[in-house]
Amino acid sequence: FTMLAHHENIVIALDMGELRFRNEKGETTTALVGSGFAQMIHNRALVLVDSAVRPEEIDVERARIAKERAEEQLRQKQSIVEFHHSQASLSRAMARLKESSKYKREVVYIFQKNLPQDSE
Repeated sequence: FTMLAHHENIVIALDMGELRFRNEKGETTTALVGSGFAQMIHNRALVLVDSAVRPEEIDVERARIAKERAEEQLRQKQSIVEFHHSQASLSRAMARLKESSKYKREVVYIFQKNLPQDSE
């Protein structure tokens, strides 16, 4: 979903995923957000989510451990509530790993692009 400047007043529910926003200076910031709400009223956006982390702040090792733990919990017998908690944990961990890898690729690409040319 995209909300641009002067969007009509709206309140929407957000699922976990990537959120990109641009400030008044035109600078874009990306964050991996949990579920929540976004509101646009009188050309002002307000985003309320249960969690938000920038890609460069993701602890990849911690996300891998969380993914493994959630997968193990899903293999075990558990109540329906525990099952849904395990599924949510697995989704969060996988989203963090995916977002982290996207950020890493962009950084590598930037560095590769700026490498000096061989002079032969």
